[in-house]
Formats: sequence, structure tokens, C-alpha cells
Amino acid sequence: MKHSISIITFLSATLNAQAPIIDYPEFETYTLSNGLKVMIAEHHENPAVFMNMMIEIGSMDVPIGKEGLGGIMSELVPKGTTAHSADEISAMIDATGGGIGASVGLEYSNVSGRFLAEDLGFGLNMMAELLQHATFPEEEFKLTMKQNKEGIKTWYSDPSSVASAHGDYLLLGETPMGRMTTEASLKSISLEDVKEFYNRIRPDISTLVLVGDFEMAAAKQLIESAFGNWTVEGIKQTRPDFGYPALNGLKFQFVDNPELDQATIYILHWGIPRKHEDRYAIRLANYIFGGGAFSSRLMEVVRGEGGKTYGVGSWIASRKDYGAFGIRTSTRNPEVYNTYQLIMGEIKRLRQEGVTEEELRKAKSFYTGSQPLSLESPGAIAGNILSALYYGFTIEDLETSLIRLNAVTLEEVNDAIREHYDEENMVLVIVGKGEEIKPLIAPIGTFDESFYKDDVHD
Repeated sequence: MKHSISIITFLSATLNAQAPIIDYPEFETYTLSNGLKVMIAEHHENPAVFMNMMIEIGSMDVPIGKEGLGGIMSELVPKGTTAHSADEISAMIDATGGGIGASVGLEYSNVSGRFLAEDLGFGLNMMAELLQHATFPEEEFKLTMKQNKEGIKTWYSDPSSVASAHGDYLLLGETPMGRMTTEASLKSISLEDVKEFYNRIRPDISTLVLVGDFEMAAAKQLIESAFGNWTVEGIKQTRPDFGYPALNGLKFQFVDNPELDQATIYILHWGIPRKHEDRYAIRLANYIFGGGAFSSRLMEVVRGEGGKTYGVGSWIASRKDYGAFGIRTSTRNPEVYNTYQLIMGEIKRLRQEGVTEEELRKAKSFYTGSQPLSLESPGAIAGNILSALYYGFTIEDLETSLIRLNAVTLEEVNDAIREHYDEENMVLVIVGKGEEIKPLIAPIGTFDESFYKDDVHD
């Protein structure tokens, strides 16, 4: 039986200059009568167990105008159940030396835990209790809301956050993905909203991954005991079909902050969904262009040769139905236009000239070496598997991902660059001191203007 990612397989392939197979543990997969999908694998290297429950509900499912609801719910889940108070829950978990955490992401949510092997039953039962029997005490709700409202008041103090908020809204518009949590959205959230959102958690939209030091038969009995009585109630809600309109030219927003000595530049345009056939080619292209830290083209040209900034980078974000490509940097106010021009010049050069064989070799080498190291713990394995399953991949896809990445040709990378990188149709947000910057950025094009403390959605 395979117990962990095989270092021998990885080292052997690396020494022979071949792409390694990432050897995942052998999972047994089955479904409970209530629809809960379960994947379990033994891993006996340490006397510990790791559990992760993915629920296919996230911030994308929050009603427009109630942004922040998912986060409020996740904070309140451990604040009391029908059987235990918040203090009792905390004390019981602390007594084991383990931990349980909940988070709500954009597309799905996770409840994860880690415990000693001897506490597997406790961990599963506590997870089940939190998922099924949270009570949301009113006093805890009021305190959590107060803390969140205080925290949101100063979001605009970070120019990078301001740029991201405006950029996401310009690209994604009036969708849960485009809107941010504001004081107004928090004020609109009631305790009943939180309870209603929590009640959308169901076993038939959930998957449990369990990895650790246990015997398979015993673990399956504990899972059945903890989750077998989790009932399915009502009609499973479906996610709206969001529209993703194409960009037509430049959408340019300037955000004035008279207190800043530096300008923040944020560039954004549509990318590719997670399962797109060009995903490996674009991943490699992004590493070469701006995702490879000090080895990237952007760092070499904008920071090294141009001396315009301490740091500049690009990123790709791929969701189930859409993707985005972005660039972010900050520079001294007098250099804002020149920095923008350098970035745009590099995008154009990337599309016109493509990348070289040597750049591609280095990018492949980076991922071949780093990807297996990111999966050293069973907890990381569980999280990676759940994410892959959500996007429609299999464990075999994960195991052979480096083979597929290393098989990408130079021609395929450069074709993907020309197909998906676009310097003509994009979102541009610049945040800085208006009286100094506006005359400098006027040659870029016509822009809308707002104040950094303004509501992004106005």
C-alpha cells in the first residue's frame, strides 16, 4: 500500500531528468446513504489524523448586498452548539492538542481538523456537531458583527487592497465575485441571514477526506457514527449562472489618495477557467513573465533594469467557470507613467516574441522541484485532493500533473500566450496622489476618478 508521496519516485525521476509521478496514498472512496462522499487513506508515518470537509457553497452563493455573510457564519459556527457552549468546545479541543478550523472561500467552504490518532473519534464527532448543530447565540453574533465592522473601517488604508477592490469590481461587476465586504453590506446582515446560510450546508454537497494513522474498517465505523444521521432537508439550491462579459478596450480607474508618496498599479484581464486545455502552458508562461519572483521578466526589466520599483509580479487565478490574469506593483509617484509603459512593453514583447527554450526549461524545473514539496503533510494532501475534485480532476490527474506540465512544448506555450494575453482589452487601476499623478497618467487614456475612502460600488 502507498502511504505517502513517494520521495524515491521523485528523486529518481529528477536524477534522470524526467518528470516525476507524484505518488498519492491509495484512497478508498464511497458514499453514505445521505449523499456524503467519503475518501479515506491510511498514512502510518506519524500517530496523527487529518480530516477536511469540503462543502460546495461559498461566497459566490451570498446574496448581492450581503457580502461578508459567509465569513460571519464561519466565525460563529464554533461559538456554541445544542450540546456545548463556545468555552466548552474550545476547552475540549485544546485538551486533545488538536484543532478544528472553518473557512468560507469563493467557490466552496472547508472545515478541517488535525488530531492525534487516539482522538480520531472525538475529532469526527466534533466536526459533525459543528456542521449540524451550531446555535448562533445572539450575543456572539453581536460581538462578531461589531468586530467585523471595526475591522472594515480601515480597509482603505492599504493601497493594494483598494486597487484590488476597484479592479475586481470593474472586471466582475455586480456579482459576488466582483463586490467586496463593506460597512453597508455588514449592516444588512441579520442573525436570520446567518442561520439561513448555515442551513444550506448539506451532506449531498459535501466531501470528507480523511488521512492518517488508523485502520480502515475502524475509521469507516467512526465516520458512519458521526455523519450517518446527518439529514438532507429541503431542495438543494443551485448557483446562479453568472455572466462574464468581454472587455472592450481599456477600463481605467484612478483612485485619489492625497496621503500617498507612491502609486499602486493594478492591471487585470480575463484569463482561463481551471480545466482549460491551456492551463499548463499558461502556468509556465506566467512563471516566466512575472510569477517567478526575481527570475521573472517583469522583475528583471521593471525592477532590475528600470529601477522603478522594489517588486512587481503577475498572477493567474482560475475558477471553475472563469479565470483572470493580473499584474501588481508600486512605484514612486514621478515614475508611475514610465513604470506602466515598461509593463505594457513587456506584455507586448511576450505576445510578439514569445518565450525561449531556456526560459521554458527553467520554469519546468521550478515546478518539478517545488510541487512535490508542497504536499509533504497529509493535511496538504487532503486539501489538494478536495480542490482538484471540485474542479473536475481525479487523483490520477494530480499524480501525472508534472508529466503533463513537462510535456508542454515551446510552440504550445507561445500559442497560448498569443491566445490569452491581451494588452488591448483590460482593466487598469492606479491609486495615488492625484495632484502629482493625474497629469502624468493622462496620456494613458480617459479614466474615471474616485476617492480612496469612497464605496467601491457607488
